[in-house]
Amino acid sequence: MPVTIAWYDDTQTILHMHFTEPWTISEMSEAIHEVRLNMQDVAHMVDLVFDIGQVQRIPPNIITHFALSRDDSHTASNQRYVVVVVQNRYISSLVSVSKRMLPAITQKMLMVATLDEAIELLHQRREADQQQTE
Repeated sequence: MPVTIAWYDDTQTILHMHFTEPWTISEMSEAIHEVRLNMQDVAHMVDLVFDIGQVQRIPPNIITHFALSRDDSHTASNQRYVVVVVQNRYISSLVSVSKRMLPAITQKMLMVATLDEAIELLHQRREADQQQTE
């Protein structure tokens, strides 16, 4: 499958959405729906790693898709951060553009180069958030 979803950790606080080429917007939409279903199954906050780190090409019109699709641009009530893992410079630029064009759905979106960096960043953010609430 070109887009897979799995819990990264046993505590079910991080969902890992992994992409392999080729993939389509339809396959991504199905995976996003699955992500929401997984998030609904837990009562705590969940982070999402959107891992396109090994991808060199993305489907055309993806930014337009997120701008127009109510289903794929809706976030779950218990979704915290989305960390996009990206290494391709062109795709990285598109992610940056999407942050400026779609601030409502990218407000808590972060970008890193590797899965390890994503997990470390999420652990740091979770610790910082917990310290603020104490």
